[in-house]
Amino acid sequence: MTAHTLSSNDVRYGQKLLKGLSARLTEEFGKGFPVSNLQLMRKFFIENRHRIQQQPTVKLAAFDLGQKAPEVP
Repeated sequence: MTAHTLSSNDVRYGQKLLKGLSARLTEEFGKGFPVSNLQLMRKFFIENRHRIQQQPTVKLAAFDLGQKAPEVP
């Protein structure tokens, strides 16, 4: 979806969502989560999703359980 297909309400909602997420991440993890970085992270994921073999949360869950995460070929 591009910005051209979004309504102004959608755009405002997205901006508000990113500001809130930025504040929560910064509070929990410290520096490094301004809105601009979150936008770049999203862009990176969209452009490279075909290269991402496994979601990081799957690996983290395996690590938390004391199991070895499967190797990515």
